Amino acid sequence: MLMSPSETVIADEFAAFLERQFGLDPDDPSFDRNTHLWQSGLLDSIALGEILIFLENKFAVKIPDYFLADERLGSINGMASAVARLAAKQQHPAE
Repeated sequence: MLMSPSETVIADEFAAFLERQFGLDPDDPSFDRNTHLWQSGLLDSIALGEILIFLENKFAVKIPDYFLADERLGSINGMASAVARLAAKQQHPAE
């Protein structure tokens, strides 16, 4: 049985991806894991496609369209929390 990844693992992997792919600086004092990535101007909507592909492939989840309208998902921590819930639900649908 596969174990669902923890929020911490997802947040760590997601943050590393953002640093690598988009050059986000983890030492920037205006940026932390609760910073809204789009409202702050750190990322634009074009980055969203790459982010979705990364999250779906890395954590074996299918992200539904309605998921994208939730403002809580604009930060690393918010996205990690949601992906962890999706992973658990999709890996163990009967529970």
